[in-house]
Amino acid sequence: MKKLLQIIFLLCFTFSGMAQNNTNKKEQLIGAWSLDYQKSLTKMDSVPKMRFNSNTRLKTRIEESYKGRQLVFSANGDFTQIQPDGRENSGIWTIVESENTLTITSPEGQKFSFQIIKLNNNHLVLKSISTTKGKPYFKEIYYDKM
Repeated sequence: MKKLLQIIFLLCFTFSGMAQNNTNKKEQLIGAWSLDYQKSLTKMDSVPKMRFNSNTRLKTRIEESYKGRQLVFSANGDFTQIQPDGRENSGIWTIVESENTLTITSPEGQKFSFQIIKLNNNHLVLKSISTTKGKPYFKEIYYDKM
């Protein structure tokens, strides 16, 4: 009987730990995230990086647009992007976990899709897969949970 109780206790402990580690992506994404500008900068492709490093005006404009940027994902599906100058963009967000994608839809219906490279309770890494014109400056964008 004592051995049976030990086995039951061990199984309960094991499965409760597995349940805590198996938090779904939607739950992990909820909250406020701050862009890690320096880390994102290291993932810039070579051609945009040459343009970025050789053009002071462009460099300043990108820094002003990205440094300090925040994303807020609410449990009800609302999304807010807070620009460094305080302006806000809103929309709704959805995740397709089987495809590892995040889609943000603006109030006008414009969709922005991202591959989720990494998501845990502290870090989020996104790669743009949107079909908008032009190439993004950052190949991957790194965020830290606030």
